[in-house]
Amino acid sequence: MLTKPTKDIIIKTLATGGLLDQEIANVSLMGSDEEIKWNRNASGLTIQLPNTPQETLVSGFRIICN
Repeated sequence: MLTKPTKDIIIKTLATGGLLDQEIANVSLMGSDEEIKWNRNASGLTIQLPNTPQETLVSGFRIICN
């Protein structure tokens, strides 16, 4: 993310049945130990904003597939 998000992030290209044919095992916020809540369905991959806001200008999420 190049700006601080103000609402949940939806990545439509990672929807089930979309470009990624693998299952997503985990999503994490790089540089944070906080557990990130996420959901993947036909609409996309939805990543809920963390409870603790990051102090960095740029945020990166790590998506791990099976």
